[in-house]
Amino acid sequence: MPCVGQLQIESCRRLKMLPDGLRFITTLQQLKIEKMPKAFKDRVEKGREDFNNVRLVPSITFKGCVLIQLWVAEGIVLSEEKDGNEGSITEDLAERYLMELVERCMLQGPFRIKDFNAEDLHMNQPIIQSKYLHSLSIFNDAGRIDPRHLNHLLSTCVSISKLSLDVEMSELPENHHLSPDLAYIHLERCKLEEDPMPKLEKLPNLRALELHKKAFIGKKLACSAQGFPKLESLSLKDLSQLEEWKVDEGAMPCLQRLQIGSCRGLKMLPDGLRFITTLQQLKIEKMPKAFKERVEKGEEDFDKVRYIPSITFKGCV
Repeated sequence: MPCVGQLQIESCRRLKMLPDGLRFITTLQQLKIEKMPKAFKDRVEKGREDFNNVRLVPSITFKGCVLIQLWVAEGIVLSEEKDGNEGSITEDLAERYLMELVERCMLQGPFRIKDFNAEDLHMNQPIIQSKYLHSLSIFNDAGRIDPRHLNHLLSTCVSISKLSLDVEMSELPENHHLSPDLAYIHLERCKLEEDPMPKLEKLPNLRALELHKKAFIGKKLACSAQGFPKLESLSLKDLSQLEEWKVDEGAMPCLQRLQIGSCRGLKMLPDGLRFITTLQQLKIEKMPKAFKERVEKGEEDFDKVRYIPSITFKGCV
């Protein structure tokens, strides 16, 4: 499966572990594990037996793997008996209850807040402060978000490792408001005028970063030396105002995948890419033809990327 991009494993309760061969599928971008035993989930987490098989996957999400086990362990859910028979298996019954809560919008897997406001903080405080909350998404279509509310929320979410912000904001929260465990960040429609890289590059465990759809509306991005120490995947898409990207030697020393798409104001690749010898894949999509031609063999930017095994172009006209 050399081209597989998404993998979902759900309700395969007899499956004990992930296959070792997943570590060789470098195209895998998303892994969803849903309604699996807690022991299976635990094997995939950082530092456990199966983590090395999926450590390069930018997005790994779990749903319904812990809560079911907690309900069973606490005796909240017991097996049903029907007509003298043994009835439903306890975990299956708990799974049905979980799905009913989800359908009623009383509980969600990765927690999402839409049209964020201060009232959401109060109503959802038990979930937001839970140590089991590892993924948080915030959407807001009602104008710019109040940074005080956002800072308070993120300061409370001490265990999240995945954060998605689809909100307009005046500035990115300061680092002390962000969980040091953050491994994946997706920013979209934030309309940040100030370069977010100086803040983001200080996150010690960040492995995947996506700046998409007007996440940044300034003209210049800069990645400094020693910044992004563990970043493995970077995606810049639909940043129409971006004109210059600077990368210092020593920045992003672990970067393996880079995607640049629809940043039509960007004139060239940064010189600093030549120092990132870990880079395995470069995707250039919907960029001007002149940008593409600079990267081709023998042209101005080719020496910056000549060591990269896979360079692909798509829709560059």
